[in-house]
Amino acid sequence: MKIKFFLLILLTLFAFDSNPTHANETNYYYVYGRNHLFKVYTPDNWINDIELAHSVGIAVLFHPRLEVLKNSQPTDIYIYAQGWDVKASGATLEQFIKEDTQRFKSQHQNSIVSQIPFKYEGHDGIIKAVYNRFEQLNGLYEDCVYFETDKSVITVVYSGVNAALYSRFKPTFDEFLSKFQFVSSDPATIAKILEEDKKLRPNARSYPIRENKGQ
Repeated sequence: MKIKFFLLILLTLFAFDSNPTHANETNYYYVYGRNHLFKVYTPDNWINDIELAHSVGIAVLFHPRLEVLKNSQPTDIYIYAQGWDVKASGATLEQFIKEDTQRFKSQHQNSIVSQIPFKYEGHDGIIKAVYNRFEQLNGLYEDCVYFETDKSVITVVYSGVNAALYSRFKPTFDEFLSKFQFVSSDPATIAKILEEDKKLRPNARSYPIRENKGQ
């Protein structure tokens, strides 16, 4: 599976409403660590595959419902989002992207990396956003948007195993990005928001996930 890992062991959690009868607009997920909290929504006719996400050590991983995919597999087209509290160790966004790019190229020979014009129109707290597209000659397309905050780097990744699948669901990824919301980097504020969310959505659950990046 084409999921990139950063050389850190971190604790990341997420909370979502487990009641499947809720409308999509209320089916949101809080992804959080000590110094980051952001919010993402499940795309229409997509699911957050908890089992698959946990198997690779990430918080949220979305793919189309199987009836939508038809002859494709969940790992052929997916979106995932993750936060890294890397800036406490002095790491910069540029270093993060450089290592991420080097890792992709080492895993996928004859690949091309290009930067896509992108302006984040979300809430305050994002210092910088960089949109890179990774293309491999055998057809793999992977878009990675890097969000820099004062204490963390957040990645939102869209991957398609071929050009047809990538193009088919690209509007879904664009909408996913438009709904992405960075919320806070303050631990006290994060705890308060999650506590309030638990009261509003009693079915919401939280999962601790340890990522061993560098696998």
